[in-house]
Amino acid sequence: MSPEKACADACRVLKAGGKFGFTVWAGPEQNPGAKIVNHAIEAYANLDVGLPEGPPKYLYGEREECRQVLKRAGFDGTSMSYETCTVGWEHPDASYLFDAERNAGVRTAGILARQSPEALEAIRIALENGIKQYARGDKFVLPMVAHVIVASKR
Repeated sequence: MSPEKACADACRVLKAGGKFGFTVWAGPEQNPGAKIVNHAIEAYANLDVGLPEGPPKYLYGEREECRQVLKRAGFDGTSMSYETCTVGWEHPDASYLFDAERNAGVRTAGILARQSPEALEAIRIALENGIKQYARGDKFVLPMVAHVIVASKR
């Protein structure tokens, strides 16, 4: 299902005045975690691995773009709140980010599953090096930034 269709379906099932909320990751220009992952993937991965086309990676990363999509779906655009929040994602060790992206990610996991062993190792090393600056004692606390969006049905 497309994100636009999901918004329209959410609006369809809500009663007037009902609220719809969701989050989207902020792009790498705002999000240190995304920046580390994007850099490693863009530097070392083969991106031509036959994955089906998907929505843009940071869809709804801009407030006005999001407002327009929600209005078209039937939400009251003036009711939309769009807050940017940062949370610290705790990692027990430097390799945790690679494992999380490889085993729990969606699109990134699909890309990683189709890499050569050499590319995977280069990506793993890049992720580990990228997260080292976030060492806090015996763990790593990676800032992750997301937009929290809520809108009301007209």
